[in-house]
Amino acid sequence: MGESHGFLLNNILFFMDPKIIANIGQRSSDYELLKKMTLAGMDIARLNFAHAKNDQLVELKEHLAKIKEETGKEVKIIQDLSGPRMRIGVLPHDIHIEGGQEYIFAYNQCDLEKNIIPVDTEEFIQ
Repeated sequence: MGESHGFLLNNILFFMDPKIIANIGQRSSDYELLKKMTLAGMDIARLNFAHAKNDQLVELKEHLAKIKEETGKEVKIIQDLSGPRMRIGVLPHDIHIEGGQEYIFAYNQCDLEKNIIPVDTEEFIQ
């Protein structure tokens, strides 16, 4: 662990222990590169599950466990889970969304005169 630094704000003592978080992707998941990143100060490895697969997490955990054995430095993992996604469907022309206007998002329906905007995911429509 790094040094804790404190500061006083409104007579309250706050302590900070800053961490270095590195995004891990295809190019940065190589064992040797992870080891260099760890030795350079990486505290937390962030894996984005919108793009990563489960086997990449397993491999990352194995690499980090081996690095810990070799260096004594433990790197934590943050799993960034993707939430539900909804995309706007095909529009016949560009539109300008205006504040204060009501819009309806409908699965596979489009009527821009009535502010009905198509979306590609039926599960969000109730």
